[in-house]
Amino acid sequence: MINLAYILIFTSITLFFFVIEDIVHYNYAAMQDHLHTTRAERQNGLDSLLSSEENQLWIALGIGALCALVGFYLLGTIGSIGFGLLGAWAPLLLARLREARRIKTIELQLVPTLNLLSNSVQSGKTLQQGLEEVSLTADYPISSELSLVARQVRVGLSQEDALNSFADRVPLPDVNLTVQAMIVSLRTGANLPRAIKLIADSVMNRMHVEAKIRVLTAQGKAQGVVLGLAPWAILGVFYLMSPEYASVMFTTGLGNFILITVLILDLLAMFWINKIISIDV
Repeated sequence: MINLAYILIFTSITLFFFVIEDIVHYNYAAMQDHLHTTRAERQNGLDSLLSSEENQLWIALGIGALCALVGFYLLGTIGSIGFGLLGAWAPLLLARLREARRIKTIELQLVPTLNLLSNSVQSGKTLQQGLEEVSLTADYPISSELSLVARQVRVGLSQEDALNSFADRVPLPDVNLTVQAMIVSLRTGANLPRAIKLIADSVMNRMHVEAKIRVLTAQGKAQGVVLGLAPWAILGVFYLMSPEYASVMFTTGLGNFILITVLILDLLAMFWINKIISIDV
């Protein structure tokens, strides 16, 4: 047991050393380039650090090792395993939630940003100049993405490659459609401002339809939640009114089997209700 504790301590210190070294290295590089970057570009660099799978892995391993050490001293080996898995899983979940929120924000900002870009290009600016101008006026986080595209073009990357890189970083159908329309317009010499404006209008119309669908299906989703929680609410009421009667569900094999079966059927019912009322536009 003592040897295991020493191993956990050594592992925790080692992993945290790598995590801290990576963060310090990033901050030093950002400080060196601070005067030559905008706030959006620096924030995008921080997002890149947090969204990197390698950095997420190191952070998850470091926090997991520390939680495993805490769990070992509190509950022994079983606690070490449980706390370690939970500590390693939590940062990965938070990173996924952060990325999902960022993608959703970009989706909401896409239409006004495309309108700004269309007006900028229509005024006589090139696409490169329009991207730079819009990146300074648009809101974060889409401003950071456009700033990165403009910066990649400045350092020698082709406009097509920079736009495709933007579509890869933001896996949204509307962004991919916008990028492909820009690339086709650049290749064929088509009316780029008009193409961007048409895409913005189509995206706005689709978002309006999705909003109406969410309103119409909200009642069905609420009914699904109520039906899913109803059996457990009734069981809780029975337990408060007659604990000796309801405790049979928790203290006997047959009662446990009934609870597990109800839970599985309940989850399946909620899943199918959600699938039925979910409509893709």
